[in-house]
Amino acid sequence: MATQQQIESINTAAPDGGLAQVFELKDVDKLLVEHFVSEDIKTLEDFASSFTTAKWETEAEDFRDKVESLKGKTVHAARLRNAVTLARAVINRPPPEKETAPAIADFEAPLDAAQKDQMAKAWTTRYGIVLTMHLCPADPLVNRLFREFRSNTPSLIQVSKMRSLYTDHNPDPVKQVTIGDGLSLTVQGKEQQEVVRDVAQYYFRLRILANASAKAGNYEWESKVEKDSKVIFAPLDVNLDYADFAFRSTIMQPGNAWVLRGWLEERDLHTRGLMCNYMKGGMAQGEALLKALSDSQIKWGTAPNTTSGDTRRRQRSRSPNKSGKKRKVQQPLGKFAQQSSQSHKGGKGEGGKGPKHANLAKGGKTICRAYNLGRCKDPCPYNAAHVCSIVGCGAKHPSTRHNNSR
Repeated sequence: MATQQQIESINTAAPDGGLAQVFELKDVDKLLVEHFVSEDIKTLEDFASSFTTAKWETEAEDFRDKVESLKGKTVHAARLRNAVTLARAVINRPPPEKETAPAIADFEAPLDAAQKDQMAKAWTTRYGIVLTMHLCPADPLVNRLFREFRSNTPSLIQVSKMRSLYTDHNPDPVKQVTIGDGLSLTVQGKEQQEVVRDVAQYYFRLRILANASAKAGNYEWESKVEKDSKVIFAPLDVNLDYADFAFRSTIMQPGNAWVLRGWLEERDLHTRGLMCNYMKGGMAQGEALLKALSDSQIKWGTAPNTTSGDTRRRQRSRSPNKSGKKRKVQQPLGKFAQQSSQSHKGGKGEGGKGPKHANLAKGGKTICRAYNLGRCKDPCPYNAAHVCSIVGCGAKHPSTRHNNSR
């Protein structure tokens, strides 16, 4: 008899189809094995086909008797019959089912202990940085990026998902609200529903995303930019530089906090959306982010519309207006912000018609806004490019002298 364990143990991928294993498992005498070899029986199928369906038991005795020293010995005939039974069972066994990777229901589910340990060691080896709990990404965010990077299914992660380790471990903070007369009210907050209201909060979320990307993508990848070379899939410096660039570009724009926050989110989602498309084409995350940022230069160089009623939040006084007259809404703009706004509108014409200005020079370096307003001298203290910010120019003169220089 052939057990299921014996049937599954035979390696049919071997050159002889597993014939030698069958002989060994059933203890077929070496003289009989040599006899089969002499008759040019080389594979398991050759051996099984040498016996007919009806008379295979008698034929096993005949094969035994061909070896003079084994003639008439019952045990050798029995072992040969067992070998035939096992050979036929192996040949008739169903093919193994193809193993399919189980679908991951939740990309944010915890990783295996080995994967977490390997990721932590790789981070320490490459960067050696200990992140604070306010900038260390929460595990669900890292787990999501870890699985997306390796399955080539990048997604556009919303800012609400960019949570730190502190925020993730403090979901219901207790807040004390003073209501007067020595009384206070305890309020249970909901950190998961926290709204990112200003540019500073948005910037720190991008920093958290940068750290999470670098942790999850800390491995080598074939470069699509430089042939025959490898790059880090998601380098820390590229992701942090993007967060700094987004923050720096935003605070140089005119407008109130709400306008600037919306301006930043629109351009950030646009840039990271392009990045996801390039990643699906096989690019590493770092290279895809740099290419997406290069393709979005004009969008980042467009100033926010601070005059539209749809993007400007109305500022109302908390005290009632006793006179009954409508109050004038004033938006404080500094001298630099007013000049910057005029510069982006071209300084001439109605409705802000004029040349468009860019934030990045050729090569990706930030254009010095102060230089274009005539307020900065070489060498630039901001380490920015002293070139004309008007789109399509890039010459070494301020934008205020663009027409004269041309």
